[in-house]
Amino acid sequence: MVIIDSTVWVDYFNGLHNPETDWLDIQLDVQRLGLTTIIMCEVLEGVRDERQAAAVEMRSSWAYPSFTPKWCAMALLVVCALFRMRS
Repeated sequence: MVIIDSTVWVDYFNGLHNPETDWLDIQLDVQRLGLTTIIMCEVLEGVRDERQAAAVEMRSSWAYPSFTPKWCAMALLVVCALFRMRS
């Protein structure tokens, strides 16, 4: 299992292409990747719009649940709901 740093996730969700994000894009379809609580919180902090919130929501399903407690999943739902309410 590989734990992906928040800087790579942020670059990935911002559409940046570099060796790390290209590797991540391939690996998302190949293996499950670990995601810690602190990394998820850092990624959520950088979410700027509903598109990014939806992308984080979809891609976070690759994380091992043992590394991300239920409250973190709830935080993601709240972020997505807030962006939907703004529009």
